[in-house]
Amino acid sequence: MMFGSINSSGAIIDGIEKGEANDILLPNQSGRVQKVAVDIGGSLAKVVYLTSGPHSEGGRLHFTAFETDNVEKCATFIRSLLRTSETRGMESHGADGVSDTEDAASDNAPVVVATGGGAHRFRDLLQRELGAEIRIEDEMESLTAGLNFLMREVADEVFTYSEDRPMQFVTTAAGDMFPYMLVNIGSGVSIIKVTGEGAYERISGTSLGGGTLWGLLHLLTGVQSFDAMLEMTKTGDNTKVDMMVGDIYGSNYDKIGLKATNIAATMAGVYRKSLGKQYSDADIARSLLYMVSNNIGQIAYLNAQLHGIRRIYFGGYFIRGHPLTMHTLSYAINFWSKGEMSALFLRHEGFLGATGAFFVDEQKQQRDAATVVSSSAASSPVSGSLLPEDLPREAAMRLASPASEGPAAAVSPDLPGLRLPQRKRSSRKNRSADPASSSRSQTPQPAQLQGLPRPRNDDSGTGTRTRARARSRTGGGSESRRSKAYSFTENFSITETIADDSISSLGMLDRQPAKLLALPQLVNTAADPYQPDTVDLSKNPEQQEYWITAMERNTRGLLDLADNGALANVDEAMRRKMTSFVTLYSSHLCKLRERPLAYGPMSVRALLGLREQCLHEVGLEDIFAQVKSRETDAALVALPRMLEQTDRISNIAERLQVLVHNVLAGNMFDWGATDLRDGLADGSLDFEKARQKITWQPQFDNTSEFVEAVVGDNSSSSSSSSSSESGSDTGRPRYRKAVVFVDNSGADVCLGVLPFARFLVSTIGCKVVLAPNSRPALNDVTERELNDIVSRAARADDVIARAVGSKQLVVCGTGSGGPCLDLRKLDERLVRHCRNADLVVI
Repeated sequence: MMFGSINSSGAIIDGIEKGEANDILLPNQSGRVQKVAVDIGGSLAKVVYLTSGPHSEGGRLHFTAFETDNVEKCATFIRSLLRTSETRGMESHGADGVSDTEDAASDNAPVVVATGGGAHRFRDLLQRELGAEIRIEDEMESLTAGLNFLMREVADEVFTYSEDRPMQFVTTAAGDMFPYMLVNIGSGVSIIKVTGEGAYERISGTSLGGGTLWGLLHLLTGVQSFDAMLEMTKTGDNTKVDMMVGDIYGSNYDKIGLKATNIAATMAGVYRKSLGKQYSDADIARSLLYMVSNNIGQIAYLNAQLHGIRRIYFGGYFIRGHPLTMHTLSYAINFWSKGEMSALFLRHEGFLGATGAFFVDEQKQQRDAATVVSSSAASSPVSGSLLPEDLPREAAMRLASPASEGPAAAVSPDLPGLRLPQRKRSSRKNRSADPASSSRSQTPQPAQLQGLPRPRNDDSGTGTRTRARARSRTGGGSESRRSKAYSFTENFSITETIADDSISSLGMLDRQPAKLLALPQLVNTAADPYQPDTVDLSKNPEQQEYWITAMERNTRGLLDLADNGALANVDEAMRRKMTSFVTLYSSHLCKLRERPLAYGPMSVRALLGLREQCLHEVGLEDIFAQVKSRETDAALVALPRMLEQTDRISNIAERLQVLVHNVLAGNMFDWGATDLRDGLADGSLDFEKARQKITWQPQFDNTSEFVEAVVGDNSSSSSSSSSSESGSDTGRPRYRKAVVFVDNSGADVCLGVLPFARFLVSTIGCKVVLAPNSRPALNDVTERELNDIVSRAARADDVIARAVGSKQLVVCGTGSGGPCLDLRKLDERLVRHCRNADLVVI
């Protein structure tokens, strides 16, 4: 089964079998294939390819594999991808006239990148069959680049495994990635030491690999398929053919730490017990699997000891998510290291080479393009701040340059429940090296909020990608590379398994239009790792069942909302999409009931994120759009009266306390909450009732501490927020810059967050960055919607208008399209805003 259909024409589910979607035609896969990478090993050919929509800045990586003996089938498959691509016409271009994905390319011909030994062996065949350019990338470079990419970009990629503790996921901080050792198990085994990006060395290897197992089992059992061979190992009993320690000593050999069940000699039991006896193919298969895996594990450990390396990653298509293989490798590392080290596995272990080749080639093309552009620009210098004449007008109008705000301010002491470490001031060298802070565009800027003036030096970060692209055309090679920055997120709406009995499933990797980086204030170290999930459901079957059932009930409730008219304008086409969504999402929930770790650690965040992915895949991008619009209109009508009421509270501390309570009350307006949805649908839950529903428990309510931290000794000061813009009535502000993560549209943002932000700006003198979702999810407000809301609020309130006009109140998206936050993955524009923030509100 492949990842859905490339030639899509809407959201149609063709069939559901065993809880998985077999063939879904997806709108997000309507684009052409831009690049194909293939890693051809001695046993298998692994394919990674990128598709993109006609108007999308993103793209999607897909994975599939073929046996090398059937490399012609692989070539036929790639040819079908390229032909599909040709029917799509010219590659899509962004609004600035520059290609969103391959702007360095001189033409639109698809490219095939090949790596592995078979890339050389079958190069002529591929060239003849495909009629496309074939680029060869170094195998070792591709393997390490693939692993580095997956560790950086894919959440929950790395895990440990044992029979009693299956799939324990491991998080590695960015600064702790190196050094490591990669044991790549294909037909043979290569052992590579990696000390940094692009810094690697093949230090060892062995001819005893996957091909050894495959060949011996075929000779001894006649089985043709590797999957069938692995299947046999499940029922085999190796003690019937191996010589065990107990066969020699009669019991454990405790003095040297050997158990009676340890293998003393592979296959030696055949000679000792009976030469004429007939043995089960399954027994032979299990014995040989242990032989190969145990030896690889021992060789890996010895090399790690020799080179002083603590982290050993096992990759290669030999593993294929097979539990017994991973258990054996884990046992070997644990045994030889006396429990001090663990074998590390990868969910995409079979696709390291193909993935790495894809990105290595892309980086090389970018560097080559930057060199050519630099040479061209040298003969056509651009003086001052004028833009080159060949830059499209749309790109020129979208240029924006974040203004420097100087060194990062020291962060205030931690608020209860929020870890805000003290920030060191960045050195002048580091500051000047950051293009976002060292360069300034002099091009006039359009207004960020409709109807409001926007100063020339906007610091919202909008248009960074376009600006960098423009600079690459004027000779800025480093900026050209910066313009290619982006991140990937895994999309599980359509999944594939590496092998029939693999313990995990692979999703597609969706390329995001922006680079996603960690919140600067986030504590995420090996000693204190950050976990975006407050509740891990992986180890609690009762909680798993509770939440899966809750998601099923909530999903059916969406259909009820559509039937009852709560979503408005639900036509027959949308009803069909809703039904398709329910079928698709329910199939995933069914699968997760059987295999809770199939998509990584199960958590509420993961289940909610999967729901949004399924909605988007069937073409339901924003089902709550009209609900959000209706609730926002009503909330904005009520906003002036609420501002008037709070402004009349003369005591600053009391006013802030009321505003904080309003923020909490507004957060109840969440259509994702099943218990509140009925009240939201029929209008019976208004803002005042939401306030009354909140029960203030002293052990959980630290509002007073927060108020004290914000207003300090000025808590009794009398002030009107409409008469103060700089915080002069409170002296020097306790906080200079706040980043407020925004949740729901309607009452939440309009009556909760916006008045709170207004107070921080006008009364405390604190700059405020509002951080909403970048893309729709449930009734969460998006960056585009929040810009409009702030603009409309500014027309009704002079304080907000002045805050926006002076850039003390700005909006910047988080980069997220889900209902939950992961502070490790934020839009780089927002991260720049956060660098000198000393107050973070989530």
